[in-house]
Order: sequence, then structure tokens, then C-alpha cells
Amino acid sequence: SGALTEGPMRVEVGLKVARDDGQLMSLDSDNAALMASVALGLTQDLGGGGFLALSGEIGVTDLGGSTAFGDPGSARFDAVKLTLGQSDIFAKGDRLSVGLGLPVAIASGETVLDLPVLREGASAFEAVELDLAPQDRQIDLDLTYQAQLAKGLEMKLSLIQSENFGNRSGVN
Repeated sequence: SGALTEGPMRVEVGLKVARDDGQLMSLDSDNAALMASVALGLTQDLGGGGFLALSGEIGVTDLGGSTAFGDPGSARFDAVKLTLGQSDIFAKGDRLSVGLGLPVAIASGETVLDLPVLREGASAFEAVELDLAPQDRQIDLDLTYQAQLAKGLEMKLSLIQSENFGNRSGVN
């Protein structure tokens, strides 16, 4: 990742590439899964210690090799967050902010499952497509306070209210 500051604006760009051994992202636990994403952040100094930040990430992942149930396929994921904050509220260097965001979730992707079906007295396996993207995304509203306690030691307190927690409709 890298950052560029030009006057009151800061731009951050990052690239993530990951490969697991089949134990984390892969659906079949034997084949490695790959993931790649690009992250972008913009922070605007509003003057008087105020700031506005927008961050986001978009990426793709394969879901490992074929399983006994079918072909896991691939997925696209994303995240976005908008934060408004103020520095130097109670002490020099502290920050109080309010943020609204959609945490990382699958935005599109599908897998194909080979499921047993019974037709006219005979059983067979049929490929059934399964959409991996949630119907209702998790939405987070957070209030965060950060302050330096000592050189190299910082405290961060966050209160977060989530709607559709875990991308499950109606779960708070």
C-alpha cells in the first residue's frame, strides 16, 4: 500500500493478494483458494481539526477446487465506509468520529451444487446454482474515540450498531 498527500487531501491505495492452504477460504479444504483486492481511501481535511474519510475495497476470490457437492466457482466482494470526525476534542491528537459503512461481503458469485433428486422413481444428481451474495447487507453505524496514551501506545474505543448483522436480514 502507499499514500499520497496533496494539501488537505490524502489518497491511499493498496493491493492485497492472498492464498490459503485450503483451510480458510476454500470450500473443499483440500485445494488452495486465491484472493486479490484493491483498497482505496480518501481523507479530506476540513479545517479546524475536522476530517471526512471515504474508504472502499473490491476484490475477487476463487473458492478452491471442486468438492463432492459440485464446483465452488468464484465470487466478487466489496466494502465501503464513510467517516466524519474531529481531532483535538479532549486532548491534543485525539479523534472522535462517526462512521457509516458496509463491511466486506460477497457482492456477486455463485456455486453449483450437485444435489440428489428423485424423478419418476429414479434417483440422480442434478446441478443446482446457489447465489452466494446476501440478500440484505450488513450496515454498521459506529462512534469511535482514539487517543494516544503514551509514545507508541494508543487507545481506541468503538461503539457499533449493526443492522442485518452477518448479512442476515433483521439480525441486529
